[in-house]
Amino acid sequence: MSLFRSVFTVGFYTFLSRISGYMRDILMASHLGTSHLADAFNVAFKLPNFFRNIFADGALNAAFVPIFTAKLTNEGRDKALNFGGKVVTILLLSLICVVGLFEIFMPQIMKVLAMGFHIDKEKFALAVLFGRITFPYLLFISITTVYAGIMNSFGKFAVAAAIPILMNICMIIAVVFFSKHSTSPAHALAFGLFMAGILQLVSIIYASRRAGIILTFTKPKIDKDLRLMFRNMVPGIIGSSITQINLWVGTIIATNISGAVSILYYAERLNQFPLAIIGIALGTILLPTLTRQLREKEFDKAVITQNKALEISLFLTLPCAFALVLIGREIIQVLYERAAFTSIDTLHVSIALGYLALGLPAFVIIRIFTPRFFASLDTKTPVRISLISVTINIVLSYLLSKQFSFAGIAFASAVSGWVSAILLGYFLFKKHSFYFIAKFFVKIFLILIAATFMAIILLSYKYFAYDYMYLLLGSKILNLFFMIFCGSLSYFLVAYLLNIITISDFRR
Repeated sequence: MSLFRSVFTVGFYTFLSRISGYMRDILMASHLGTSHLADAFNVAFKLPNFFRNIFADGALNAAFVPIFTAKLTNEGRDKALNFGGKVVTILLLSLICVVGLFEIFMPQIMKVLAMGFHIDKEKFALAVLFGRITFPYLLFISITTVYAGIMNSFGKFAVAAAIPILMNICMIIAVVFFSKHSTSPAHALAFGLFMAGILQLVSIIYASRRAGIILTFTKPKIDKDLRLMFRNMVPGIIGSSITQINLWVGTIIATNISGAVSILYYAERLNQFPLAIIGIALGTILLPTLTRQLREKEFDKAVITQNKALEISLFLTLPCAFALVLIGREIIQVLYERAAFTSIDTLHVSIALGYLALGLPAFVIIRIFTPRFFASLDTKTPVRISLISVTINIVLSYLLSKQFSFAGIAFASAVSGWVSAILLGYFLFKKHSFYFIAKFFVKIFLILIAATFMAIILLSYKYFAYDYMYLLLGSKILNLFFMIFCGSLSYFLVAYLLNIITISDFRR
């Protein structure tokens, strides 16, 4: 299967996950808006994912997958699965201790991670309560992530990509059916997340067993493979921590601005839609693919894989970034503006989204360059780059938020993303681990032409046809869908005429 087709396979399931996620967000927005309940829940919602991204998706995944893939290739299935069982056992025991400590010290933790809430005792108390309900999700989703990494190593990407759908379904059911029986919709959502973690773990274990991938819990003996994994995890933990702190910086600063936590949350969710479908799909496929290519000393093939991934990412993210900047307000109005979510909220979220979208291509590029370091077991260079990026983000977020409120925080995030992407590419080039193949820049120039043409179509529709088509169609949803359809059709048509993409790309 070609890289292009693999990306679309994973991207399809991720797309379904994100659609269900937006259904969840629409319900959250209509029930909570940007109120104190929304701010408190969104901080608690981010908390388990914050540590999951550091340890499971970040350090552990980066250290575990290359070793597991190498054992699978060189030593066979049984030894690889035995190694996987040891890792899951250690992770389970460690997480039980971590979750227990966080449950006890949640008030102190919230004083650090949501320091702006201390001036509002009710909001702070809610954040602590929701944090205690949602944090056990970390245990379930971290083990689920390891199982997902194992299945990806076997080339089974679809199941892992579909797992997040279950979380969204649980939270939708919680807010629709149990809100009336809970203290508030936010309380129902918190319990929905807890139950989602259990369901996700049970589901991926069942799916892996059906695929013949069976892990057994054994008394972990610290052998050379585990020592190597832990050694590689140390810089990975530092790097992932820096990255997540970089993302949390905006949240911490936003807690000092009324409603800003929720404004940035909704903007980030829209900005992450293409990032998830494109960036996560590429990153998921690239790590095991590059690991195999480097193990087999196919260095030129690895460079070609990276170039193709970079080309695909820019082909898909540049038009998305253009669209989010140009018609973000119309998208937000259709998705969120109802009940507790007002037209002022729409305006604020669209402003934040516009600035975040400027960094969208950068964050996808990061997900392409980073697996190359991890595949060669180099986790130190991304750490150094992350340190530079987080410093820039902290300084810019603090300074710009003083004058531009939440918009300054969003812009700082975009700038720090581009700094990371450029530095990662520079060090890969310096290490002779990456170079641009022939006609790459020609392709990118043609992609920019196609994206510019799409932008002209979207702006023409927005300013000259939007109101008329709304009267004709009688539905904001249909009107938005038709505008996006016209923009997408124009982009892919020009891309096809310029030979940027061909039908055969989907067949190989």
